[in-house]
Amino acid sequence: MKLIFFTYFLVVSSICIAQTNQDILTEKVTLSTEKATVQSVLNELSKKYRIRFSYEPTKIPLQKQITLPQKEMPLKDVLITVFKDTEIEYTVHAQVIILTKRLLPSTGGSVKKNEFYALKGLVVEKSTGTPLPFVNVYMPGIGKGTISDSNGIYQISNIAPGDYEIKFSFIGYKGVEKFLSLTSDVELNIFMEGTFTELQAVTVTPGTYSITSAEPTMNTLSSKEILLSPNFSKDINRTLRVIPGYANSDVSAKPRIRGGHWNETATFIDNFQIYEPYHFEETDGLASIFNTDNARDIKISTGGYSAKYTDKMSGIIEVKTPDYVDNDEHTASIDFLSAALYGKVRINDKTSVLYGLRRGYLDLMTKGLNSDISPIYYDIWCKVNYQLNDKNSFSLNLLKAKNDFKLTVDENLYQNLYFHNVKNNNYAWANWKFLPGKNYYINTTAGFQDLYANSDNYFIQSITPENIDKKEGGIFILNQNHLWNINPNHSLEFGFEWKKFREDYRFSETRYDLYNSTLDNILIDTINVDSHLKGNTFAAYIQHTWSLAEWFNFHYGVRLSNQSYTDKMYVAPRVAAKIQFTNNLSTKLAYGVYYQPDDFEKLKSFQGQSEPLDENQKCTHYIMNVGYKMANTVFDLNVYHKDYQRLNDDFRYDVYNRIPFIIDIDFDTQSGKSSGLEFQVRHKYGKDNIVSLSYAYAKNTIKNSLGQETYRNFDRRNSIILNSVQNFGRNWTFSCLWLFHTGEPYTPYDIAFIGINDSDQNMFFYDTEKKNSGRVSDYSTVDIRFSKTWLFKKSRLNVYLNIVNLFNRDNISGCWWESWQNPNGKWIVIKESQSLNIPMFVSPGVSITF
Repeated sequence: MKLIFFTYFLVVSSICIAQTNQDILTEKVTLSTEKATVQSVLNELSKKYRIRFSYEPTKIPLQKQITLPQKEMPLKDVLITVFKDTEIEYTVHAQVIILTKRLLPSTGGSVKKNEFYALKGLVVEKSTGTPLPFVNVYMPGIGKGTISDSNGIYQISNIAPGDYEIKFSFIGYKGVEKFLSLTSDVELNIFMEGTFTELQAVTVTPGTYSITSAEPTMNTLSSKEILLSPNFSKDINRTLRVIPGYANSDVSAKPRIRGGHWNETATFIDNFQIYEPYHFEETDGLASIFNTDNARDIKISTGGYSAKYTDKMSGIIEVKTPDYVDNDEHTASIDFLSAALYGKVRINDKTSVLYGLRRGYLDLMTKGLNSDISPIYYDIWCKVNYQLNDKNSFSLNLLKAKNDFKLTVDENLYQNLYFHNVKNNNYAWANWKFLPGKNYYINTTAGFQDLYANSDNYFIQSITPENIDKKEGGIFILNQNHLWNINPNHSLEFGFEWKKFREDYRFSETRYDLYNSTLDNILIDTINVDSHLKGNTFAAYIQHTWSLAEWFNFHYGVRLSNQSYTDKMYVAPRVAAKIQFTNNLSTKLAYGVYYQPDDFEKLKSFQGQSEPLDENQKCTHYIMNVGYKMANTVFDLNVYHKDYQRLNDDFRYDVYNRIPFIIDIDFDTQSGKSSGLEFQVRHKYGKDNIVSLSYAYAKNTIKNSLGQETYRNFDRRNSIILNSVQNFGRNWTFSCLWLFHTGEPYTPYDIAFIGINDSDQNMFFYDTEKKNSGRVSDYSTVDIRFSKTWLFKKSRLNVYLNIVNLFNRDNISGCWWESWQNPNGKWIVIKESQSLNIPMFVSPGVSITF
């Protein structure tokens, strides 16, 4: 371990000393042709020399013919030659060449009385040239304003002649103020500069989706396409259902990515891994602990991800929150499911604060049901940003998530079934972002999370009511990531991750063995776990991206990991390549090995587990992606195979296995396989209208020590997803989400009574068939959303209506037994289908931003 630390810091020191600071305009370039157009020159410089340009294509004469000298020359001389007979000007900022054309309002003729004009233009990010949607444009003198659309275009009409101030603001960017005399229609284009521009690595690995406010590309989805889709309680994980291969149920926010169990996916918020990121995790996570209002960007990796990331075997979810506040703003919202308050406060030029609070109303909705069920949850988040200078930025995150879940079922076969769980988790972490040079970036994160859960319970198989199920612990995490863009053809990333944990488990219960008992042999299990764990984990990685040619990028790396409870060093190589056939057509290939350690923070103590398993699970990924983009349409195809050489038994749920709703039995799982194909097409048309259609085919199997094979939980063979967001003008939006998937496997079972006579028939055992040998019926659902926004002088009002499961379809997940006692005291039972979905639900809501 000491040798790894020493080697790591030796590499860091060497690279810091070796940095260069080359001026982009002095770079020597040689163009391939003498006769060319402005467009072809810009394309060649971008591809061959990785020079980035930012400009609005409609304002730059791209097809102008030019003649170039056939010799090596500084980039500055090339640009002078290209632009010498045009009105184009250029400036260099953050290694990006920004092309602009001077734009002045027309002053021809006198101003006519009672004449009104329009102000319009384009807002783009200064460093990348990417259009910026949702930018606030405001004219304080007359109280008029608007928001730029998904293309970064804005327009304010019916403005009287005069002198005006125009303000542009967007979170994470420096505000822009402009002054002009309006005597005719004016087009004013704005470049907004980020307050702290992080260096970005070249994305080579397939299976990566970014949810961003920018224009969609082959690897990104628009935030409008995701966050404005029909949603449930502003939950991040529920918004991701439009991604093929991403499976969760109507009542669960937990992701099952490409056949994997939910604990095979890691969740990060601002570079900090969040353990137990769901409310009511024991009952399959009804909601994640982070509100969509708080997110700036979301990145989802569904396989083949690089050595930089954790050893999880299925997926990565990365959430980034804003690092800068331009102006004070607060948003309050309420609907039938939750109430939320989100805000940002600008203290001064260097300091800002963001906060978010959410309280769920599920406990109020469940009042009056036959069973006593009360799910209460809330979460509180606060972030403080401090930008010391252009090279150093600091932030502090505080997050608290608490839920109180109570369930009581009585007066039927499940007499005195009782479950009351209190969960109280606290998270605190700090980030330091450091840019020692224009080509070098360091991100250091340190934080602690305190995890607590305590359950009072009495299940159907419990013999006595004095049961104990308590867990409390803490995890300290320190990680550091480095990115060095050595030159246009080489970038290097490396870093480490260290975790120190303590976990105390206390579980005690005496219960009937409902799975292995028979009428003649009633078995009783006594479980008593009193475990006090302490330990640490360590991982380090290094990866290199090499552009061998303008059309070929090669990425390779290795991840080393070790846990104190495994006493073994795991070496995981990961390789990827990207081939750019044309500007619109590309393919990506990836191979990777992933060693996932057992969950020290969530032992299956209810099964008698008292310490983590001493051998890691292992999975190997093989992935291919083909992407094609036309003007307004993107096609994306993924083919994958995941080979689980070592796989532990997994269960659909924790507590649900104890409550007789869904039966899931041990299989002694040793290995498994997941293979599939995913296709998605996204099309943009009209004014901000987006439609996407996805299809996924998957086959997921597991095998036990006897060589027997069966389907894995949540094996959805075929899935189809249609998502549409329509803008009808005047800030009216309609969105519709249709989801279809074939039935999932389940374990068929029957019940037999334990007892001598009818009056004693108050206990039964399960007579189960082979695990997941049955399959339930297909399922489809339609969710819709209407939204309308009104803009006022200093505020905006949004009213929306969510309708979940419009046609009230049942998502059958298995069977259960309805029971009652007749007047003679005899128990009667009937086998019923068990639904695991939200019935048709109408949820109006309103939010106001001020």
